[in-house]
Amino acid sequence: MQKHFLVTLSDDISASTSLHFVRNFFTGFCDVKLTLFYVVPLAHHLPHGGLADPAEATLDAIAARKRSKGRKVLEKARDWVIRIANCPATQVDVKLAHSRIGTVREIVREGIEGLYDAVILGRQGSFWFRDVFEDSVSHALLWQEIAFPLWVARPMPGPRSGVLLAVDGSDQSLRMADHVGFVLEGERRHEVTLLAVDDGKAFAGGDPQLALDEARLALLGGGMDPARIRQEIVKSANVTKAVTERANNGKYAVVAVGRRAHDDPTTRERLFPSSVSVSLLRGLEDCALWISK
Repeated sequence: MQKHFLVTLSDDISASTSLHFVRNFFTGFCDVKLTLFYVVPLAHHLPHGGLADPAEATLDAIAARKRSKGRKVLEKARDWVIRIANCPATQVDVKLAHSRIGTVREIVREGIEGLYDAVILGRQGSFWFRDVFEDSVSHALLWQEIAFPLWVARPMPGPRSGVLLAVDGSDQSLRMADHVGFVLEGERRHEVTLLAVDDGKAFAGGDPQLALDEARLALLGGGMDPARIRQEIVKSANVTKAVTERANNGKYAVVAVGRRAHDDPTTRERLFPSSVSVSLLRGLEDCALWISK
């Protein structure tokens, strides 16, 4: 089955981490269907206290300039896929959206409505999400709405390969394992390491080995070659630190996790989210992060 990704773009196409990550990750880059997505930011009024708010014509001119910039970014990115990467034009679409509810929420809405296999954010995208995490209401709303795997790409300091899949036996973790198996079907360059970090709490009443075995079955169900799957159990009181160290030492291209959202988070959890996925989003520097709810 052909994979279809929504690739978000920022103004600086030369630093479009999201698009370059896909190109570098997949051996058969041109076999992947891409929709390149640019959100035109809202045209804000001047702060109160200025001499005057901008006239309607001025706001229209600002909006038109932003639309023009977005179209140029999309055209340049599409041209790069076709001429530089030598992919057929049929493999890449472009889409421009006008922000009415905020950039992040426009991306979320497109991700849901487009039924993409994943939504990919670049370095700028990670800053958008970091801003959302600092706001309790936006944080809760965003994660309730996400119904697709989210990839946050970052510039890599050198060649990296493979996926480090952190498992905890949760349904979200198994969904991520299924996603990884689907994405890597037929992709021979990458192996998957299933990592269970036993902190004495994540597997309370359960068995880390059972979580590994269940994730392995999900990978196999997604089409992965069993010879490309490894398993590890690590004891550590700090799950995020253990995952980060393993990712850096192994020079993995991707860390993949399932996100277990609190059913009724406390005020402190909303203001200072402490889940492993959020901590990894803030802390990982040299590899991509895949998150599935």
